Amino acid sequence: MRTIRFEQREAVGWLWLNRPEKRNAQNAVMAGEILTLLERLVEEEPVRTLVVIGSGPVFSSGLDLEEWENPPPGDHIERLATLPVPTVAALRGAALGGGLELALACDIRLATPETIFGLPEVTLGIIPGWGGTQRLPRLVGPGLAAEMLLTGDPIDAHRAAAAGLVNRLVPDDRLEAEAEAVARLLASPAPLASQYAKEAVYHGLDLPLAHALELEGDLYVLLETTADRQEGIRAFREKRPPRWQHR
Repeated sequence: MRTIRFEQREAVGWLWLNRPEKRNAQNAVMAGEILTLLERLVEEEPVRTLVVIGSGPVFSSGLDLEEWENPPPGDHIERLATLPVPTVAALRGAALGGGLELALACDIRLATPETIFGLPEVTLGIIPGWGGTQRLPRLVGPGLAAEMLLTGDPIDAHRAAAAGLVNRLVPDDRLEAEAEAVARLLASPAPLASQYAKEAVYHGLDLPLAHALELEGDLYVLLETTADRQEGIRAFREKRPPRWQHR
């Protein structure tokens, strides 16, 4: 792979955006390589959690401006958003434009206090096209989202954390270690339970409350039939770590 690299540390996968000389700007090659990797992770199920992080001092400055006239469609971001395993974005420097949209597609976001966040597309005569106009207001509310989208101005990490855009601020020299710790914690529950919990949260957001509660109930019943549910009960009663069977 030319623009990303992948590392597996036991149950945790690490996806590194690897164009530091371009501030990890996303071009068609990177988008394609990310999509290919994510499809392989779904098919082969080699990891229980995925961390997305940038090489160098910047997470991602967004779309590579050299491809401004013909940008990739953003399929890699949609695939990341629907990945069945928990995902963590480890952010430093800046998450701008498509870089922020990539981070918004993850479940958990950690950032250093110096990181800035922004969707500057309107200053270039366009709007975000990889989900930013939809995922940002669902996360931080329409007020702050409108401010960021309509002005194009970035916000700092402290405001991002106060608004819920970032789950936790971490010193720069602790970012990888903290991401590893969070990822391992996310990898410990039953895989199907984690998958269905994600489905309940994200699909439920698009439903009326009554329908969302029905979805939750249906997923709960499905999990009652799994071997891992029985293993979880046995492990609790026997006071030992569970041995998940992924079924």
